[in-house]
Amino acid sequence: MTSSDARRAWLPPVADLLSLPAELKQAIPPEYEDLNGHMNIKHYFELQSFAVWGVFRRLGYEEDTRPDEGAFTLEQHLRYHDEVLVGHEVSAHVVLLDRSDKIVRGISFLVNRTTEQVANTLEFVSAHVDLSARRTSPFPERVAEALDAELARCAHLGDISSPGPARLRS
Repeated sequence: MTSSDARRAWLPPVADLLSLPAELKQAIPPEYEDLNGHMNIKHYFELQSFAVWGVFRRLGYEEDTRPDEGAFTLEQHLRYHDEVLVGHEVSAHVVLLDRSDKIVRGISFLVNRTTEQVANTLEFVSAHVDLSARRTSPFPERVAEALDAELARCAHLGDISSPGPARLRS
């Protein structure tokens, strides 16, 4: 096994990721290209952030509907696994890994559908926040139930043990 293979060994098969809903799906436009001839890093983050926010909307964090609560990101870790070039079609698939009463951890996988490779991952740890106190607080029941449903939806992928530093904390 090469060192590149070892770095990717923890990634789920692309076919398994494609079985999950795509939080976004798009072709990469020419304005995303950087001086190295591939997609600029800022666009990886932008696409991944959009995908993760799609899941948070499903969990009940709708814009302007709950002014007293929200979610704050505590950690994010980007990893690049394969290039994305202009014209390639990508999709993002978010997998929630675990949660506590206040914190959730997950990974968004940007799949290059053209090359059938995982292009990059964004691992995240986020907290439910009482915006009036500006402090973490337990997930409301409706969000906790939605989180558990998302965790169950991702369970068929098994244990995804990212080699990254993000870990669930209280």
